[in-house]
Amino acid sequence: MHILLVEDTLIAQIATKALFVKLGHVVDTAIDGKSALAQTMGTHYDLILMDIGLGEGPDGFAVTGLIKQQGDLNKATPIIAVTAHNEPEYLERAKSQGMAGYFTKPLTTRDAEEIVRYLQNPESIFITRGQID
Repeated sequence: MHILLVEDTLIAQIATKALFVKLGHVVDTAIDGKSALAQTMGTHYDLILMDIGLGEGPDGFAVTGLIKQQGDLNKATPIIAVTAHNEPEYLERAKSQGMAGYFTKPLTTRDAEEIVRYLQNPESIFITRGQID
């Protein structure tokens, strides 16, 4: 799988990337929304992991909406929120933006495996820490 990880914290970037690389996947990283948008304009991804709080510029919700509005390359790509926010309103906003899942940081190996299983069979139940139907 080719994954884009949008994360503004270097330590979280390294840790999350390592989980998916260990499972045999290729992971590109973007440090902010602007670079994520640029990358999704030129590369198709099988999955986008989106931090919600991206510091400067648009947040993860706005970036998700823009990815789904721009060219066809990643319009249907599943986008999963990976965030420190565990409040119900964030989960509801993720649902309304069309995100495919919602996980709170830090991701674990089990979380990464669950995400991969979901992507291999999107008809299956997607268990998250913050369920999105």
